[in-house]
Amino acid sequence: MNGGVVSDLVMLVRTYEPDRPLRVCRVPYPPAARGTTAVLVIPRGGGLRAPRLALFTGRDDDNAAELCPPGALTALDAHVVARYDDAQDLPRREFADVLTGRVRRPSRSAFERLSAVLRRYPGCSVAVGPSGDQEVAVLRGGATVRSLSTPRRSRSGADLWPDVHGSFLYCWTTAGLPLGDLSHCVLIVGRLGTFGDRPHLEASGRVLITSVEDGVAVRRLAS
Repeated sequence: MNGGVVSDLVMLVRTYEPDRPLRVCRVPYPPAARGTTAVLVIPRGGGLRAPRLALFTGRDDDNAAELCPPGALTALDAHVVARYDDAQDLPRREFADVLTGRVRRPSRSAFERLSAVLRRYPGCSVAVGPSGDQEVAVLRGGATVRSLSTPRRSRSGADLWPDVHGSFLYCWTTAGLPLGDLSHCVLIVGRLGTFGDRPHLEASGRVLITSVEDGVAVRRLAS
């Protein structure tokens, strides 16, 4: 992963329920400000009644701790991330909670390919990778989540969603939040910093959860 998101492949995720105004903009915040990769979840119906804000840092990265807390902390999780298609990560795959891929494959084989990753590494809970024009995640237990990211050019650089996609879903489920609620949400991905005493999110793109399949039913986001 890039952008200083992880340290030694350990991802630390703090999830908040914002209780104060959060400025979201499409232009870079001041260069002196420090930023932490973030995903803002905005409900548009469904069971989720309040926004959530997830901050992603490495084990030794204290950027998030330096921010003015954006609200009540609702979940805190640390887990191991590794690549399943990078030989350098081979020794780490056995104890990874989340396995990610970067090689884009045909969409028709995504479920079978990612399910095979989970079977090969029984300690892994989530396997994710690009497929066609979407990102696909398969969770242990059979749930499948497809998402479409629409990044924009910004100081944040390339699309941030692939770097945190698997970790976001891992923490969402370990916090007891239903995957189906995500099909009724808009996700804003970017970097959170502070400008004065206000949290400030520089948006680098938007993510739509296009389908959630739990093995029984498929929930599709209306176009």
